Parts: sequence; C-alpha cells; structure tokens
Amino acid sequence: MTDEDIWRVADLLDYENEPFAEDVKLARQMLSTYSELQSLDSGSVGFTPSGTRWSPEIRVPRQAIEFMENTLSEWFETIAEIEMRRGNMPYLIDRSLYPDGDIDWNQGLKRSDIESWMSDSPYGIGEYPFMNPIKPSVEPLSGYFNRILTVKYVLRMMATLTLSNDSFDSKEGWDETTDETVKLSDLREKSWKTASYAKDTLLLMDKLLESKGIEGPKISVGFPNKDTKSKERFVSQFVGSHRKNELTGALFEMGFASIRSFMGMSTEEVWFTTFGWHFALMENPVLDQTEGWEKGNRFSDDEVKFLLEHFRRNVPAEWDFILSIAEMIRKGINESLAINGYLIEHRGWNANKASVYRTGVIGRMQEMGLIQRIKSGTKVEFVLTESGESLLKPISD
Repeated sequence: MTDEDIWRVADLLDYENEPFAEDVKLARQMLSTYSELQSLDSGSVGFTPSGTRWSPEIRVPRQAIEFMENTLSEWFETIAEIEMRRGNMPYLIDRSLYPDGDIDWNQGLKRSDIESWMSDSPYGIGEYPFMNPIKPSVEPLSGYFNRILTVKYVLRMMATLTLSNDSFDSKEGWDETTDETVKLSDLREKSWKTASYAKDTLLLMDKLLESKGIEGPKISVGFPNKDTKSKERFVSQFVGSHRKNELTGALFEMGFASIRSFMGMSTEEVWFTTFGWHFALMENPVLDQTEGWEKGNRFSDDEVKFLLEHFRRNVPAEWDFILSIAEMIRKGINESLAINGYLIEHRGWNANKASVYRTGVIGRMQEMGLIQRIKSGTKVEFVLTESGESLLKPISD
C-alpha cells in the first residue's frame, strides 16, 4: 500500500497481500513471547526432559524491542486514523455472546443510534445510489407477509450494516466510486440472529399488554425462534431471496430495497430505495420504545400515513386490496368466512388463496391500526377504527 492509499480495516487483516499486516502479526507474537519472559522471575527455573534444573537466559536485542514498539505503535495509529475518518460508527453487539438477555433487544437498531452515525449530507448518507423499487405485482402483497413491523426491523438492520460499510464515511458520506454494500446473505443471517434474540423480550411485552387488558395484534408475531425452520420462514418471508433473477420477500415486494443487475445477472448486494431508507428512519413506538407502544400502537401516525401513501403510489394492488377490505367491512361483510366468500366470488380465487390473502391483509391492517377485532362469544367481527375511517375513504369518494 502506498502513502497515497487510504487504510481500511480489511487491509489490516489481509496477511497475504499487505506486508504491514504481516509485520503486525509477527510483532504481536513477539510481544506475547516477550511478556511471558518478563513474567518469569530472574530466579525462575524449569526442568529439561532429563530432569536437569534449567534457568532461562534469553537475551532480547534492543532492535527487536524497537521493532515491536514501532510496528504496534504504527498499527494503533493507523486504527485511530480509520476511526477518525469513519467517526462514531455503528456497533452491533453479537447477540450469540449474550444468551441470557444481558443486552437490550434493540441495541444498535434504535433511530437515535442510526442518526448518531449519519453524515450531514443529503439523506444523511451522501451520494448513496438509491435504487428504484422492483416492478410491482398485479396481485396484493402475499398473505404470508402478515406483519410489517418485522420488515421495519430488517430495514433498521440494513441501515446499521450500510452505515458500518467501508464505503460510508460519517463526514464525507457515501463513496460513490464503490459498488460494495450489504450482502443479502449477511442481511439474512444477522437479521435472524438479532430478531430471534429479541423474541423473548417481545413476548414479555405482549404479556404486559395482555395483563393491562390492551387488545391488538401481538408484537412478537412474525419474529423468529432460534430453530432452523423458524429461521427459514423469517428470512424468506420478511428479508427476501433471489432465484433465477427473481426477487421475492417483503423487503423487495414492498418496494423498500432492490438488488442491482450486472450483465443481466443479479448480484448479492442489497440497496435501499428512497422509500425504504425514509421508512427505516421514521420513529417507531416499539423499536424506539417511545410513547404509544404501551397503548397497543405498533406504528406512529406518521408511519401509517407514509405506508398507505407508499402503497398507493408504488404497490397499487396492495392499496386497492386494502380499500376493498375496508369497503367490505362498511357493507357488513366483516367476518372471516364472509370475506373469503366475497374474494372467491369477485376475484375468482380458490378457497385456499382467499383465506391466505385475507389473513395477510387483515394482519397488516390491524397492525397499522386501521381495523380491530370485536369478539362476542365465538363470533369475531372486524370494524374500522377511527383512523381507518379517516384514512381509507370509501371508493366512491
């Protein structure tokens, strides 16, 4: 590496191609050996294999000590320079090191954490190459995407990983000359690890709300357990996959992220859309533990308005589906089987598809506070909330 080049953390670990990294490795080995020698008292003795008493007398030339001192001093100074360029960068604690809940479930994922790492440039990230959403489906969002809070959680994780990328500098913003960003495989793995760690706390939050008689969709629903089956469900539904150049999963199908193509082939790098970045940074009562979650709110009013406007503009089939469900409820078609029957008759869906899509949209609308369940004995009906009536005007309007 020349003097004009800028050191990165990865360079300091590249023992094969960076001579300085190899020097550091040797200096650390020498320091460890030297420290062990220093710990021996001058009169310390040992024994040879034959049982003869032996007292080590190892001379360490001054030049060897200077090599250790100079190399390791330069190493620490280089790390300091990297940190000064990067500023206060995201630090996400490895949850696997703290199995008993010794750290906050949302550590490194709160809005205040992320904003403290952002630059003063546009969008807080400089010349970041936001991508366009994928082409929306003619169908509503999958019924398996029955929660949006999980997607918001993944977006926060993606924001933290993006800002901790070597391509970002808290003073300069995004390095537009690089194509490196978050890899989908890393996003899937780290989202699952942190989300499964959060699950226990979210279950306790659900119990607290239940004890207070506060009804509504459970916060913990959609978040994974630590088993393989739960992991695969979570990452495929709420993070996403790409096979044969097709992107699937809520993160992509909701228009919040995309993957760039090169020579007709999709890469592994995941990029935000402007909608995804904006939604990720909006304050959330659950993730940010602000006022509202103890009343049963999963999203702020601003978040709900943003989501509905985003669906209207960019995921029109979902917006139309939400409006049609609201219209059914107004007309008294407000029980699960009745809604299924209407969808079968008017959309031509089979019974299974109608049930899956109805379950998904009802879950999302409940989570946004647009509808609520009213239970009377074994009978369950859905009604529009005051917010739902206000935000979902009749189609005839």
